[in-house]
Amino acid sequence: TWGTGGPRSGTYGYVISNHAYGSLLSDYVTASPNTVYNVSAWVRGEIDADDSEYGGWTIELCSYKADNTYLNCQTSASGGPGTISTSWQQKSGAVTTPANTGKVRIRLYLWYSAGWAAYDDVSLTQGGGGNLVVNPGFESSGNWTEGRNTAFPGTSFWRGTWGTGARTSTGMSLRVF
Repeated sequence: TWGTGGPRSGTYGYVISNHAYGSLLSDYVTASPNTVYNVSAWVRGEIDADDSEYGGWTIELCSYKADNTYLNCQTSASGGPGTISTSWQQKSGAVTTPANTGKVRIRLYLWYSAGWAAYDDVSLTQGGGGNLVVNPGFESSGNWTEGRNTAFPGTSFWRGTWGTGARTSTGMSLRVF
């Protein structure tokens, strides 16, 4: 077994399990240009060091113009094999939005990795303000979009209360109980 457990808080968490690329993208949040935002999430998981030489997990802030034109994504926290464990850890960082930013989205990403990463209690703050993320603990089924590269159909997502990740003869799969 590669990992069992529930969410960090509340009833739900989100898990990405894959062999290549999988991401969760939040709904748009109104933002200001040239502004420092603090981005954080609680993360846990296991990434196979023998099969994930170049991959890992990331927490990113993606910036867009007011008309939804993509500007860029910046990493607030990231790591490869050995940087997360099966215990919840808060990972965070500060990101400055580029000029012309009107909106942002948070992207939780597991890429080019055999293994899994679970996310919960996502936060986006500016200054001393409150959390700007809608549905930061995944308690409802909306406000987050799953993304996968169609060239790698082995990526799986699970929003739930309890699960087990297990290695199979062909790689990693996520079993839900």
